[in-house]
Amino acid sequence: VTNVRFLFIDSISGIKQNSYRVNNLDWANIGDTFSLDLSGFADGYYDIEIRSSDNVDNVSYDTVNLCLDNEAPLDSINPLSFYYKSDSLIYFNKNGSFEIDVWDEYSGVDSVKWAFDSDSLISYSGTINVDGLEEGEHLLHIYTKDRLSNYSNDSMQLVIDTTIPIIVDTLIGDYTLIDSVMFVKDSTILRLIFEDTLSGIYENSCKINDFYTVYLPDTFEMDFSSFTEDYLTLDIQSEDNVGNINEINFVFGIDKTAPDVNVLYIGPNIEIFDTTVISGNSYIVIEASDNLSGVDSVLWKVDNDNYQIYNDTIGCDSFDEGNHILHIIAYDKLGNMQAYENVFAVDKTAPEVSINITGSNYNSNDTTFVNSSSGIIIDAEDNLAGVDSIFYSLTIDGSDYFIPFSDTIHIEGDDTTYILRYYATDKIGNVSDTSVNIFYLDNTPPSIEIYSPYDKTIVNNNIVDSKTRDEIIYYFYFRYRVEDRESILSKIYFKKEEADTLFVDSFNLSPIDSVKYDYYYTDTFFPSKDFSGIYSFLIMAEDKLGNSSVDTIYGEEGNPDYNIILGGFNYESKICIMDNYVYVNNCSGNYKSARKNKGFNKMFSGVYKLDFEGNIISSLQINDVYNYDIEVDESENIYMIYKPFGPSKRDIDTIAAKIDFNSGVINVIAGSYNSFDMLGIGLDSLKNIYVGMINWNKSDDSIRIDVFDNNLNFLSTYNFPIAGYAFDVNSNGDIYILEEDTIANIYYISRYIKNGLNYEKDTSFRVEYDNHYIMPFVTDSLNTIYGVEDVNNTQYINIVYPVYNFNNQWDYYKGYYHYIGDNFVYDFVRSGDDLFYIDNDLHKLHIPFDSRKANAKKGDLIRDGEKFSIGTFVTYPSPFNPLIEHSNVRAIVNKEAICDIYILDLAGYTVKKLENINLYSGINEIEWDGRNTGGDICNNGVYTIVIKANAGDEYVEKYTKLMLIKGGE
Repeated sequence: VTNVRFLFIDSISGIKQNSYRVNNLDWANIGDTFSLDLSGFADGYYDIEIRSSDNVDNVSYDTVNLCLDNEAPLDSINPLSFYYKSDSLIYFNKNGSFEIDVWDEYSGVDSVKWAFDSDSLISYSGTINVDGLEEGEHLLHIYTKDRLSNYSNDSMQLVIDTTIPIIVDTLIGDYTLIDSVMFVKDSTILRLIFEDTLSGIYENSCKINDFYTVYLPDTFEMDFSSFTEDYLTLDIQSEDNVGNINEINFVFGIDKTAPDVNVLYIGPNIEIFDTTVISGNSYIVIEASDNLSGVDSVLWKVDNDNYQIYNDTIGCDSFDEGNHILHIIAYDKLGNMQAYENVFAVDKTAPEVSINITGSNYNSNDTTFVNSSSGIIIDAEDNLAGVDSIFYSLTIDGSDYFIPFSDTIHIEGDDTTYILRYYATDKIGNVSDTSVNIFYLDNTPPSIEIYSPYDKTIVNNNIVDSKTRDEIIYYFYFRYRVEDRESILSKIYFKKEEADTLFVDSFNLSPIDSVKYDYYYTDTFFPSKDFSGIYSFLIMAEDKLGNSSVDTIYGEEGNPDYNIILGGFNYESKICIMDNYVYVNNCSGNYKSARKNKGFNKMFSGVYKLDFEGNIISSLQINDVYNYDIEVDESENIYMIYKPFGPSKRDIDTIAAKIDFNSGVINVIAGSYNSFDMLGIGLDSLKNIYVGMINWNKSDDSIRIDVFDNNLNFLSTYNFPIAGYAFDVNSNGDIYILEEDTIANIYYISRYIKNGLNYEKDTSFRVEYDNHYIMPFVTDSLNTIYGVEDVNNTQYINIVYPVYNFNNQWDYYKGYYHYIGDNFVYDFVRSGDDLFYIDNDLHKLHIPFDSRKANAKKGDLIRDGEKFSIGTFVTYPSPFNPLIEHSNVRAIVNKEAICDIYILDLAGYTVKKLENINLYSGINEIEWDGRNTGGDICNNGVYTIVIKANAGDEYVEKYTKLMLIKGGE
């Protein structure tokens, strides 16, 4: 619309005046017909007021409201997402969208169409997405039309940006990539450049360790000095103006330090004052570690040698003994470097070991003599590693049984040679050579063997006149066996009274294995018929170790009557002891009435039981009692020779009997008969009963001994083709017989040892009494012989000790003489240190007996002209186990000889020969270890042992058996 026409009409008075105004502007007069040209008006709303008055001044008003719209609708782009406006351009990324805003202020929009580039227009229906457009510039066409058909064709340039920003990263300096981790030094520089050629960079950010974020310019540089040594995570992000985002992630290892180095000493080693001491067998391992960039290389050298690359363990055997410095340089893969030093010492020498002996000791011929109070201290020194342990083995056979040394060693055990083997280890395993020292343990003082008086007691019974003085001479015999000694000090003291000790003499004994010393001392005593006291000699011997022994000889004064404890017994009464009681066999008083002056009918015949003080405890009266031995067992059964009626020579049986002392019941031992001259009765430890008699029915004189068990059953009869005068049996069943050598005009006692079913004479045992007659005798379990010796019709109680001498031979010593004048002693018995004997009175003598006599076993006095023989020839133990023991071959010979011993197997082949063995008269023992000539242990089985011996021109051969069975060790 460009014109608005107005027409004014008044049919009556007519139009006087017309006017108009626009939008309250000034009024303007117009004619009755008026056209208003609007072309000069801008689009918009207009209020056109018109006024008309007629000639009579009637006025009318009217208003026309007009909107002028000559313009097409306006349009614009409204970006909704992922866009960026720059000048006249709008940038979108592929996910961008926009709206087309179209408006018309007056008539309103009628329609809107759009198209990209050369595409056909399409009606606009809402939000437009650009995801289908390629990257780059595009032209958006927009067609709009309002309701007045005003229209417009508009276009706008859009840019599609789908490319993310470019991030250029550069590391300047030291760095290395290991397993997706970039290791850098603190001086390494990271340079970042951010670029975007289309929409441009919106912002750049860096998130550190997923903790905090900083924003970066498009060009950025940084080093790592402000970060601690550790792993660093950087998440770098760059975003352009349309939301395209580029992100790169870095894992940096910030490595500011060199590798750590650890030195390992493999094998024997010990740390001493910051120095590692090792052996030549040790080796060195260098461990280098770097928790960040890692180890690149390790160099090493010892002392002033050249560096070399470490590849493997370092052997130490080539290093000299002493202190060394191990130099190490370690590099990591960033070039961080550190030098290290480690001090070590090589100890190739074992400890030096020595011993120190405290207390008594001395050395002779490579043997150290000690006693149990001596101490052995093993010392060891090691200047480098130090001593760790000391071990020792102390054995008799030198075997290896090592135990740790912790304290002073005192040798305990038997006196013999001990082998001390010892060694030391240092703290890195060096072991010294085993040292050997030989010790001889000597806890035994020098032995003092009293030669005379043998029982160490002398009773002066020769003094009968109180006005007479007499001298007594004492003979002292010192016998000792001490190996490798230079001197032994001996002292002698004389004590007249208990509290009075008089030093007599001292002297050194010479270093000979066996020496007899006769020492004489004379003193006078005022005689007394009664006992006047005890005096003594103290004999002391001391060896170089301080071992000492003291022996004593006692002296007493008195006469034969002072020791009577009970008198009035009949002629030829006998005694025995059981359980500390004395039993007296008081024989019948009607026997041999012609000799009643010797003492008959003083007391009733029978058996009396007395205590040791002579008090009668009880008695059993027996009228028919014969004057022969009496024995008593623990049940108080009496064993004796018994005559039930008056005897007549040789035609009446003599009967042995077992009598119950408490009830008086008599049990006759049947078969003991046909002899008037009975030799006595005895018991062994098994309570077997031995009845001895002279055989009158033989063509020549001989002895017969019948043996019964304790139930009176006959066991066996033994005949001895000798003229014997008395016999005794000890607890072992050994039989002693008093015989006479009419050629030599002497009496002697022989011993017979049971061998199987017979008795064999022990040819090495013979106790002689010169030309004196020995009256009845008894023996004890120590082989001590008690007898009455008649010397020119004067009787003495005589005690004989058969003992071993140093050549393993028998000697015997007459140990005690007790004068009894012309009295007859019928029997005696020993109890401890008391000797009881009976004539017509019962006497008790206190005699300290030497306990060493308990070791006496056999004797060996041989008469000239006696034929060489081998007595006992046995082996023990049998069977024996050669893995743990040796067998001993025992041979008893009556002369010195030389022998060979053959060990034969069952086929008779010799498996071992022991040659040129010297035999001494007496007991000889030869050891066999169970091995053959080749040194191998023989097989199980029975072997024959043959001995072939020569004594001068005499030759004897004998054999025995031995069983060998190998068992476990």
